This record gives sequence, structure tokens and C-alpha cells, in this order.
Amino acid sequence: MNIFLTGATGFIGKNFLSLALKKKHFIYAVARKKQILQHKNLKWLIGSLDKNWSNELKESNVLVHLASDGVVNKKISYHKAKEFNVTKSISLFKNAVKNNCKNWIVAGSMSEYGANCRKIKKLSIRTNPKPETNYEKTKYIFSKKIILLSKKTQSKCRIMRIFHVFGDGEYKKRLYPSLINAAKKNKDFVIKNGNEVRDFVDVKFVSKVLLDSCNFKKRKFNSYQIWHIASGKAMNIKTFAKKVWKKYKSKARLKFNKQNIKTINNFVSDKKSIWRV
Repeated sequence: MNIFLTGATGFIGKNFLSLALKKKHFIYAVARKKQILQHKNLKWLIGSLDKNWSNELKESNVLVHLASDGVVNKKISYHKAKEFNVTKSISLFKNAVKNNCKNWIVAGSMSEYGANCRKIKKLSIRTNPKPETNYEKTKYIFSKKIILLSKKTQSKCRIMRIFHVFGDGEYKKRLYPSLINAAKKNKDFVIKNGNEVRDFVDVKFVSKVLLDSCNFKKRKFNSYQIWHIASGKAMNIKTFAKKVWKKYKSKARLKFNKQNIKTINNFVSDKKSIWRV
């Protein structure tokens, strides 16, 4: 299978790329800068999303869109988030339609559900999104636009909403790598939102699901589908942190600040909405 991939240099993208190459797929990977990694089944495309990639899209069986802006930069402006997450991304998909690349996998986010994460214990694909941050709003706008585009152009689009992913290669300032770093150095670590409930999924599992979803003969459909990449298991941050601490046998202390019960979020998927490999 030939895969046109965006976001190949990101946390999930690197893991997905590695897995896809191991499975002997050919990858056209978009990147802003020249990359060191070389492989006989990998062709780097240096440039922006909205560059004319007609030749490569013509040769691709599926477009896997993992790129987004605002995951790490929580203070991103609405204009900047919309430019990348909506305008440039939609331009890429319109280019794909022109070149008959009409099978699409889109990495969505559970954060699109926004305010409903504080109201609903188990999130479903039928849960109404109520995005709050600029990242959440632009991801949801893109989801709506890509669904309309798939209907209009007789394309097939799977939106795979990813829950709290962790694992090797994660941005060093996020929870999991920060915990490991502190544990290895035997430094005390303070957690502010220990009671927050999440649906933790390892990045290797996420990559496996994304690649499996590229099989459009599986769970056939006409226009679009929305699925969750999640475990369906609720675990609060305190429990997750203790597991990491125990694994690395740290002699330091984990400290948990008190949290206002009214602010607790529940980011957990119901089991019926989860894509099963």
C-alpha cells in the first residue's frame, strides 16, 4: 500500500512511520525540513501541506493526516491554529480529490468534545462536541469540513479520535516523560490534577490502530466514519503516576495537590466507539 502521510516527524507520526515501514508499505511523508531518516520505502516531501503534491497523491492509496498545530502550544492563537488545522489541511484534501486519492484517515482528538468531558463519564462518537480552546475549536471545524468534503466528492473518510496517548518519543515536558525523568533522577514530583480521569493509550497501540484503519475493506461504509482510539478503561492520573513510579523504582516522593472536585474531567471512551484491531 502507498501511504501519503502528514505529521511524520511528530510523536505519533514517527511511531506510525516506523510501523508502516516495518510492514513494507511505501510512504510519501511531508516534512517542513530535510530529514535524516532514509529508507528504500520512504520518500520525504519537503514543504508545506498546501504545496502541490499531485504526483505523489496520484500514486497513493490512502492519505493519513496526522499533522496539527496546537497540541504542544496550548496558547496558540485562533488565527494560527485555523490557518494550519483548517485552511492548509483542507487545501491538501482538495488536492487529493483532484488526484483521485479518496481514502482518508484523519487523526482527530478526544479534546474536540471539550466541555462535555466534564459532564459525561463515557464519551461516545454520538457525544456532541463542545470545543473550548483554539486547538479544539479548529480541530472540530476541520472535522465538520472534511465530512462535508467526503460527502460532496464521494470520498471515504475515517476520523480517528485519539485519547490520551503516551510512550516513547513523547514531548519531554508532557506528563509521562516528565515522570520518568524525575523517577530516574530520584527527584520528588508534584501532580496538580491527580483525580482527573483519563483513557491512557500507548503510542504503539495508537499506531497499530491507525495502520489497521487504512484497510478500507474493513467495516465498509459509504462516506465517513468516526472512531475512538482508546482503551475504554478509566484511570486517574494519580494511579497512572504511581505505576510509572513503581516501574522505575524511584526512591523520591510523588506529591499530589488537592483538586477542586468541580473541575475534574473524565476523558474516557465508551467501548462501542473504539476501533478494534
